[in-house]
Amino acid sequence: MNQTKVTFSIMKPVARALEKAMAKNFLKRDPFLNHLISVELAHISEALEGRKNSTTARAFIDKSLDKKRATVALTVVLDKSVAGRLSSITKKHVVSRDALINRILLFMLFGHSQLLKLEIQPLARDVESFANYAEGVPTSPVSALAYIMDDPLFLIREDLRAIGMNMYLIDLDSVADGLNAKTACCLEDKDLPNSNPELDELFDDPTIFDLPERIPNE
Repeated sequence: MNQTKVTFSIMKPVARALEKAMAKNFLKRDPFLNHLISVELAHISEALEGRKNSTTARAFIDKSLDKKRATVALTVVLDKSVAGRLSSITKKHVVSRDALINRILLFMLFGHSQLLKLEIQPLARDVESFANYAEGVPTSPVSALAYIMDDPLFLIREDLRAIGMNMYLIDLDSVADGLNAKTACCLEDKDLPNSNPELDELFDDPTIFDLPERIPNE
């Protein structure tokens, strides 16, 4: 078999939002996540080039995630090649695999207001590279869906690139205090916080994953 099961510890609010998003958008979770992770691995390698956590920082990130109390186990079927690449990258950069996957899912699920807190344009038309991107969108709905899903996080990545940032190093504490440590890919020992809020406190905003049916033209 060319596939294997991999179990991730996912923050409970993220897991609930993922399940809701998959159902709402008629997506099969495991094939989608396999594709999403596969696409992102090259970008993760680029973002973390020349960086790696110390064992102290890695332990702090894992402890911050509070796996026993604040996460649920999510078992996903991945291609062995994808699972192998993910393992290689996390080992090379001493990255917490669960923190990394939670971060990827957060960017997939964040709504309008959370993107604004990160200074990411919530409307595609306002992303600098959108015009070129839009030129390639097919008229056929099925083909248009495939075009977008080919690289689901493209527009967010491009908007961050325009300000010299990326999804894997940007500080997420502007969304919720303490969220960055729980999903950090790389932390310097000197920057380790003295304390970390409880996970429940991070998601006191009930709209954090509340994706509206339609964002008004503001």
